[in-house]
Amino acid sequence: MRTDQANRLEWLTDVRRQAEELLADLHFEDRFEAFLREDQLGKWRLDNVCGYYWFLHALVLVTRPRKVLELGRCLGTSALFMLGALEDDATLITVDIEERASDLLHCLDDPRLRVLVGNDLDLTTYGDTDISGIDFLFIDTDHTCAQATKEWELYSPYLSENALVVFDDITMNDMGRFWDSLTCAKLETGGTYHYTGFGIAAP
Repeated sequence: MRTDQANRLEWLTDVRRQAEELLADLHFEDRFEAFLREDQLGKWRLDNVCGYYWFLHALVLVTRPRKVLELGRCLGTSALFMLGALEDDATLITVDIEERASDLLHCLDDPRLRVLVGNDLDLTTYGDTDISGIDFLFIDTDHTCAQATKEWELYSPYLSENALVVFDDITMNDMGRFWDSLTCAKLETGGTYHYTGFGIAAP
């Protein structure tokens, strides 16, 4: 259990270290075949998914969350890589304001996956889907300080005690203002995994 910010930062640092060690050892070709459909094997080559998709995949493997919530799905690639690391009894909820999830079409019958369409700032989007106890929150919506601030305020009460929160594009637009405003333990990975920045936090 993490009881203060120093311990949380230590935990974050350890999670990042373990994820990076996994990335060094993963047999990517084998994992591709495990969770991508055949026609995607040519689309998502190793040279264009070696960044934050694989880092997300490794973070899920390390933290073993029971409930993952993704805000901002686009085509569903990030969700696909997280789903590929998720344990059998876990749940991934992914929500986007547009109905687009082409990279997840072959996974729609997976009992671990919930694909929702709606505004993530409106909790009625979830219907009867329970979002309490989020262990892993990935925020990747419109990359503005205003949107991220609202999402942070809205979803923080739903996080589990030891949740990991992951942010994409923290240097895009005015997202830097939001990232700088966070007072919890946090780590920025710079451009290592994404040229627009990537960050992990432990509230």
